[in-house]
Amino acid sequence: MNVSPLGTSAMLLAVLTMCAPVHADERTYSFNCDTPPGHFSSWTMSTNAAALVVSGTIRLDEIRVDKKWSVVADVFLRGGDDGKTTYGFRAYDVDRQQRSLHLELLKPGGHLDFGTDSMKPGMRPFPFRLELTASGALSVDVGGAKQTTELGNFKAKKIYFGCSTGDFSFEDIRIDETSRAP
Repeated sequence: MNVSPLGTSAMLLAVLTMCAPVHADERTYSFNCDTPPGHFSSWTMSTNAAALVVSGTIRLDEIRVDKKWSVVADVFLRGGDDGKTTYGFRAYDVDRQQRSLHLELLKPGGHLDFGTDSMKPGMRPFPFRLELTASGALSVDVGGAKQTTELGNFKAKKIYFGCSTGDFSFEDIRIDETSRAP
């Protein structure tokens, strides 16, 4: 078969296009999570990605006071075999003093604190990045506080943003997914 160099380039481009695994979503999302004391709100997106990066900013606008509920903001991946397994990061009022929020990584077997007194009301937005690799490594960076854990064969099904008993702004949210192999 005789193929011209131009034809070879076109075929190569067609093959590369079919094999391109990255779905770059150029859209950005925002979620204003403004909840009264003792209430929560959430926003989720479905995913079927083998690997993904969720990035954006989070800002704590106001801490609300409740006798039973703590101030919390979450960015999680949910999935696994049971569809309910949750990994990611949480900002929470660890001592219930309504002064500042700490960061924790939800990981297999529990959680790991990785940012003390990280968020205070009215501070600048904190950039965040949550990355799940195809090999099962989860890394989190929230305003420069970083942590990593191994999830193994975890498959994310939902991307979850939520908050309770406070006013939070999630802005410039970007979700970059890598497709699963057929």
